[in-house]
Amino acid sequence: MRKLLSSLVILCFLAVPLNVFAAGPVNVASKGFTEQVILGKIMVYLLKDRGIPVKDRTSLGGTKVNREAL
Repeated sequence: MRKLLSSLVILCFLAVPLNVFAAGPVNVASKGFTEQVILGKIMVYLLKDRGIPVKDRTSLGGTKVNREAL
């Protein structure tokens, strides 16, 4: 649990500076597994709360589908 929380915090700090250089909205994608969907939605809500435009592409499917979506 501690490792998961630490990873999430690091991702949150990394996501904000990336938006400065982005031309469009940030894409957030995840596979259809419960854990990935929850983490994806957390990132979507966090970014939207900070005023960053987001494309919510959670629950897409397998790895190939997610890579093509990003």
